[in-house]
Amino acid sequence: MRKVDDSISGSSVTVDEYCAGNRIVTVRGMFVSIVDYDKQELTEIDHTNGTYAVTRFDEIAKARSHSGSPAAAAALKKNDQPSEPKWKSTPLGAKASTAGRSVESVEIVRDHPKEKIDVGIDRQIALSKEAIEVLIGASYPNSHSEELDLILGAAAPAHSGRANVASVEGESYGLPAEQTITIESDNAVITLHSAILAVNNDSVPPQLLMIDAHAKRVESRITRTTKELEQLDQLPSASKP
Repeated sequence: MRKVDDSISGSSVTVDEYCAGNRIVTVRGMFVSIVDYDKQELTEIDHTNGTYAVTRFDEIAKARSHSGSPAAAAALKKNDQPSEPKWKSTPLGAKASTAGRSVESVEIVRDHPKEKIDVGIDRQIALSKEAIEVLIGASYPNSHSEELDLILGAAAPAHSGRANVASVEGESYGLPAEQTITIESDNAVITLHSAILAVNNDSVPPQLLMIDAHAKRVESRITRTTKELEQLDQLPSASKP
């Protein structure tokens, strides 16, 4: 069970995540996401609206590679701007998590733009490196990033020096049980907090995995949003005759 607090919307949402084999099922009310790493596809079932979407991993990876509009990407390349400053990781010792368990606290920061990630690693729950990559969003169809590598390093076995994220057979990584992202700008501070409240052996209710007999297949919002942004970018500029 995971709780997510968003300062932008002022909302707090609790979701259930079920991990079994090479599949992760996330349940938020009557909306179900099934990530199947064997089939390399994402299935989204909206039981409330009677719709579902099935999207291949390669389609998701392609959609997520379009960060911003083509015009913005071309402008960035033309200006040849330098890459963002690197992230820095600092261990802060033990603290109590939202769930009341002891976690190892690690602070990951960069100055431009100002952003901070506070991570709590629960060493009482041991997982493989590959499982941690999936849980933090660092596995395909997502892509690795410097901050995700630092989170993975924080979860690594103690003798690896935290910075070494190389996978060694039989070694166990701690669970990133809590994460707070803080982004500061001139006008606002945005915070997103995610915490795992409980870990158990419950199974996902079978009825939630079933696509309703009369459900309509629709396009995933991931690929649909990318297409809409590309279409907006192709609209004639108001400054042109």
